Amino acid sequence: MTGPVRCAHDVVPADLWNKQVGLRMRDYPYDSVMAARVLGQGYAYLLTAMSHRHEGLGPAPGKRFVIGAG
Repeated sequence: MTGPVRCAHDVVPADLWNKQVGLRMRDYPYDSVMAARVLGQGYAYLLTAMSHRHEGLGPAPGKRFVIGAG
């Protein structure tokens, strides 16, 4: 795949997506909408981390979000 991924559905097969949404609904008090949102955000984090590996980025907020940073 070339270019940025805009939606997890672009890279996750529908049957796998549906299974994972179902597992979240089984294991957490989520309806299907919230389960899909949580899953989508998990994939967003994973895909972003994969696309920026070896760049020396740490899992921390930027300087403008650090208290006392100018």
